[in-house]
Amino acid sequence: QGLRLDADPRDRRPALRLRRRSAARRRSAGPASVLWGESTYAQQAWGRSRRASMRWAVVGAIVGAAAAAVAFAPANWLALALASASDQRLLLGDARGTVWSGSAVAVLTGGQGSRDAAALPGRLAWTIAFAGTGLDVRATHACCLNGTVAFRWTPGLARWTVASVPPPGGVGQWPSGWLGGLGTPWNTLQLGGTFHLLSPGFAIEWVAGRWRLDGQADIELVNASSSLSTLEALGSYRLRMTGD
Repeated sequence: QGLRLDADPRDRRPALRLRRRSAARRRSAGPASVLWGESTYAQQAWGRSRRASMRWAVVGAIVGAAAAAVAFAPANWLALALASASDQRLLLGDARGTVWSGSAVAVLTGGQGSRDAAALPGRLAWTIAFAGTGLDVRATHACCLNGTVAFRWTPGLARWTVASVPPPGGVGQWPSGWLGGLGTPWNTLQLGGTFHLLSPGFAIEWVAGRWRLDGQADIELVNASSSLSTLEALGSYRLRMTGD
């Protein structure tokens, strides 16, 4: 009934030593585990940083390519835009340079599919620069413009405006025969003489498909002639346009 067995204390020593060794092993393995955890975290952070750097590099490359495309856009882009806006009636032939600084031959045509075309002698040169919300355009043409003609193009919602203060001698003068490139009826009239554009200042506005003129512009036809008339000269005429 009262039998009790006591183990010899010496029998517990190996177990104690085993537990001490296990604890010692855990203590010795602790720093290595921490180092491995820190290494894994650093590796993950480096991976995230590398991916973010790659994304920023791609974004920077795209932005740089877009900026380069705008800065070095060929003059032919402007020629295509002008041809589209004028329904193929005003063309910039043999365009050279960039959109911002270039030159071309000014050509009038009868539109899409027309065989009529007339080009001005020499080359029209231009420079374009940003000015606030608009663009400042400066043009020179030895044959037809009086010095440098400057105007500002301002775009808007369903509207745009072109404003100019021409030189004192007027905007320029062009051979009347150039109008023959527009086709009928100009190719039939075969006008001679020159036409001049004079103005103290004007602004042309396009709003919702309608044209508006603010200011004054005179078109003079000087020493006019026509193949339809037996007279050598038909005189000089002036068309004055005013608006507010």
